[in-house]
Amino acid sequence: VLFRSLGLTLAPITDHTRRVFRDTMPTFFSCSNPFDLTGNGSHKDYFDVVELCLADDTVDIVVILVLPAIPYFVDAEFTKLFAKYDFKGANPPSKPMFCTIFGALEPDMRALAGPLEQQGMPVYHDEEEMMKAVQVHAEYTDFLAYEQQIVERGDTPTTPSLTLTLAPFV
Repeated sequence: VLFRSLGLTLAPITDHTRRVFRDTMPTFFSCSNPFDLTGNGSHKDYFDVVELCLADDTVDIVVILVLPAIPYFVDAEFTKLFAKYDFKGANPPSKPMFCTIFGALEPDMRALAGPLEQQGMPVYHDEEEMMKAVQVHAEYTDFLAYEQQIVERGDTPTTPSLTLTLAPFV
């Protein structure tokens, strides 16, 4: 519902992704978009599903909702798996990634969110805030594609100017 209210759609996954998911994940995990690892997904399961989504040509953006209190989820191992990506530099993931860690503002969840944020992964404390960021990213991507079409036609794009006036913090 939140996706649709923001004008976003969920990509259908490819048959290959579906086949790999079914061959490697427990049968009670939901094999559709969005994937649902239920309350039994481990840190490795989360990472493996993210890798599947990154490899799927129909997926443009990867959204991760983390429930760290589930039994098989080890926070430190989760951050180690994602350490392979340098979101700010030489080895970013192949697609934009956005993450909500429920409870990310709580002191005990900072141990999970902090290292991911240091790597440059956008981490949000609630899914609505994250989805608004995804929406802005999607709109900007559409704008860049439109601008590219103008250039390919041989025209000069006109970049809109923006003037911001910041209200004093009260």
